[in-house]
Amino acid sequence: MSGKTVKQEQAEQLQVAAERAEPKVRQDEELVMPGRFGVTNKQLIPAIKGAIAAGDVERLSLLKERYLYIFANSQRYLKKTEREYIAVHLKT
Repeated sequence: MSGKTVKQEQAEQLQVAAERAEPKVRQDEELVMPGRFGVTNKQLIPAIKGAIAAGDVERLSLLKERYLYIFANSQRYLKKTEREYIAVHLKT
């Protein structure tokens, strides 16, 4: 017997499970940090511009997939060249 109680073992198992789940949460946070009212144009426009600047089409498609409505509305605030880049690389 290891000398641990059942509650201690369960707590350790929960902690290990939480540590495994953390990377998924971090990826979402790295994508867009929600503001006071959730994800809005204020958060999404810089994320879109950053993905375009990095040439990361996968991140752009992920942003569009997760925040479809805001993504569509945010495009009006981008430069023409940025909108064209999205149109060319994210054909739907």
